[in-house]
This record gives sequence, structure tokens and C-alpha cells, in this order.
Amino acid sequence: MSEKSKDKSKKSCVLTATGRDKLQSALEDLEKKPKKCDPDDRDNYYRQSNGNYIISAIAQEVGIDRNVVSKILCPTGLKPAGQCEPLTFSSLDKLFSFLRRDLGDDDFNVADTQAKSSRRKQPPTAPNKYEEFTGALGELNYFKQKQSFQNTITQVRPAATFLIHGKPDFGQRWLVNQMRYKVPYHSEAWQKSIHIKAHRRNIENIWQSLAGELGTSTEPQDIVEGLYQHWQKSTVILAIHDVSYIAGQNLTIFMQQFWQPLVSRVNNTQPSQSPQRPYRLLLFLIDYTNSKSKLEKASLGLLRNADSNQPYIPLELPELEPFNEVMINDWVGVNHQVLSGLWKSSENIESVMQNIIEGDHTPMFVLKQICECFELEWDTDIASKLAL
Repeated sequence: MSEKSKDKSKKSCVLTATGRDKLQSALEDLEKKPKKCDPDDRDNYYRQSNGNYIISAIAQEVGIDRNVVSKILCPTGLKPAGQCEPLTFSSLDKLFSFLRRDLGDDDFNVADTQAKSSRRKQPPTAPNKYEEFTGALGELNYFKQKQSFQNTITQVRPAATFLIHGKPDFGQRWLVNQMRYKVPYHSEAWQKSIHIKAHRRNIENIWQSLAGELGTSTEPQDIVEGLYQHWQKSTVILAIHDVSYIAGQNLTIFMQQFWQPLVSRVNNTQPSQSPQRPYRLLLFLIDYTNSKSKLEKASLGLLRNADSNQPYIPLELPELEPFNEVMINDWVGVNHQVLSGLWKSSENIESVMQNIIEGDHTPMFVLKQICECFELEWDTDIASKLAL
């Protein structure tokens, strides 16, 4: 990613004419060369009446919200340049990657934050109230996963490995960032997110990403040494997003040539060489497509229970589940003072939350709807501030 793109990575963007044409070309290529699939299921991938790629199929395979894809594509094709609703750079990048196109600096412009839709409103004016809301939001569900994580980092130290897995839009990234706050010295941690793309699954891309950040060669042993030096001075947190894309040989190579040697190096450090502070070394493998069976066959397997003798083997956290009515009601009750202090609607807060959960139990849908109730946008006000 160029420096210009890095500056825009967390901002809302709109397609330019160049970006629109690039997507149009990619869609035309897909129509000429359909995906291999069961002929009986072909309608799940293509709209037979006009040949356009179905939005829901793209959303499912890319692993982003269907409404986000709809902001880019119309049922009858691409919107004219400049008429697409703004969306985050990361969502655009995921779509371009799925369609085997690189998102260039001339394919998008940063959206005018003053020209958002009428639905977009300003965050609460008092910073402490906004922080109280995001703190309350962090308490919503994922109890099993957080408890398992907390127990593990208490028992297994200094290094540990975790698999976060579930269906698309179940809040995997939100969860890993919530757990990050439970890691000792997280506020000054050396942290790195690696986003695996469908058309860039080669292990060399991972080596290059890490080496570029560390200033080392792309040889795994040099990257191990570079990260070991960082661990001597701070907690180190790595997150591999869309890990299912490298399930198999590439994940095996990553674990055996890089992660296991690094964990062994850290664990074998003599007390006299140990950092003065109890810094941690953590790896999160994040699966957005519920592909645990593929991952289990790769690398070193999975653990069901924490094992201090094998901290380089991923501990499988409980599979992410849909939200439910009881959990939402309890959350509102526990955080009622904070939530009611920010509530602007004349409707009863419990009734509104009930309507949300009845509409869709998918975690990301619920989280985004709750944000809207409190005059916030998930992508801009929450997701853009996530560290991993």
C-alpha cells in the first residue's frame, strides 16, 4: 500500500471514474469465466436475467457486509463515479482484491466528511460520554471467548496462540480488539495486522510484510530475531486476518519456520536475559468463514484446552454465536445508566433493542444498529479506531 493510501486507510472513500472502470472490467471478466460450482447452485452466483454478479454472493465470499457491497454495486451494475455512498478504504480494498484488482490511489477519493447522508450525525459532544458508550459496547456478548482468553493468558506465559473463528459478520475483528485490552502492556505494544488477500496467498507476501515493518531480510530466521528484539522491550501482538486463505502448506510453513521458533526463543530465554516487565507474545489467527476444519488439518493442529507446554499451537476459542434476546436485555439492564444518559429517542430503549434483535441476530448487524440508535456510525466512529 502506498503512503497516500495509508493516510486514507481509515477514512471514508468514494470511487473515481478510474476505479469504477476497473471494477466494471473485473465484473465482465467474471461473467466470461464463471466460478466452478455445482450447476444446480449457479443461480447463487449469477443473476441469470442480466448476467450481473449477485451482490449477496460477493458479500459472502469477500466476507464483508452485504449492505457495504450494495453501496458499491447496484442490482443493475455499477453506480456512476462519484455517486457511490462513502465507505471505508478497507472495504473497497477487500472488494478489489476479491475481483483480482489492485486498488490504486487514483481509483478513489477521500469523501467529504461534511457531505455525509442525513442519517450520519455527530458523536456525543462530551468525550467521557462517548467513551462510556464504547466501553459499554465492549461488554456486549462474547463472554465465553473472553473468559477462555483471560484464563489462558493467566496460565500460559509469556507466549500464546489463539484461533478466533465463526461465520461472516460475527464480529471477529471487534472481538480481537476487545481482548487486546486484557493483554499486559497492550498500550505500548508492538503490534501488526496481516490481511491475507484471496489473490495474494503466497507465504513470501507474509515474510515481506513482516520484514518491511521490522527492517530485516525476508528470511524467517531474521524476522524471528527482529521480533525477539522487540519482545525484549515491549509486548508483541500479531494478528492474521482471513487466515483461511492460507490454510494448508503456507500456514504450515508460517507456523513451523517462524512462529514455533519465535515462541521457543522467547520461552527459553534465561531469567537473567528476560525483560524486567512481564511482556507477552501473542498471535491471533482470525477466521471469518468458519473454516476451522481446514485450519485444523494445517500447521500444528488446534488445542481445546490451554497447554503451557505447547504455546505455539493455536487454542481454539469457542465458535462465535448469534446474539440473542436474553443477552441484549441483560446488556441494556447492566448498562442502563450509561445508555439512558445518551438516549435521544422518545421510544423506550428496551423496545428499540427488542426490535433490533428480532430483525437479525447477526452480531455485526446488531452492533451497527445499536450504534445508529446512539447517533454513531460503526465504520467511522468504531471500526476506524480499532488497533488490530
